[in-house]
Amino acid sequence: AAADLLAQLDAGAPASGGYAAVLVFAAHTMDGAAVAAEVGRRHPGAAVVGCTTAGEFAAGASGRLGAAAFGLGAGAVVRAAAALGELGGGAEEGGREAVAALEAQLGAPLRA
Repeated sequence: AAADLLAQLDAGAPASGGYAAVLVFAAHTMDGAAVAAEVGRRHPGAAVVGCTTAGEFAAGASGRLGAAAFGLGAGAVVRAAAALGELGGGAEEGGREAVAALEAQLGAPLRA
């Protein structure tokens, strides 16, 4: 599933500017971090955001225990950033870490 997803994502990449952001939805049975890392390696200019899913749907099919993704071209995105908060210390602490990482990437606070 991951190899097919990556091939389709590569084939659909905009010729001019590539992807600015890619959203990946993967089943909990997949190594989502590895899939997202490979997307980032193949599309280094893209902010890659991923999450687990209980089911996927795409243009021609739907399913379970697979993966789906979509990319937004550079012409459609003004700014993009992505961060992962570690949840081992709790969701609140992980959320704070993720917000701090996003603020650092964007160079601006997320809250006024």
